[in-house]
Amino acid sequence: MGRSIRRRVRRWLCAGGAGVVAVAALYLLLLAFPGALFAHHASRGAFRVRSDEPSDARIAATLDEAAARLARSPLDDPNMVHHVYICNGS
Repeated sequence: MGRSIRRRVRRWLCAGGAGVVAVAALYLLLLAFPGALFAHHASRGAFRVRSDEPSDARIAATLDEAAARLARSPLDDPNMVHHVYICNGS
């Protein structure tokens, strides 16, 4: 009887550990590839914008202003693509 209970406990612990590993792996995948959570996207120049809601038409002007500011910065790298994620809280 004691062995049977130990086996059951061991199985539950292994299944629980596998569940924790699966949840952690899913979390890390979402951190690495957040685009899966955002249905709408737009591109302008070196910017790739993803959002959970459709973007406003003013996004183009905002991205142009951001590009102009970035061009004046010593951090500017013309070969870099900038990924922007907008969560509207819905």
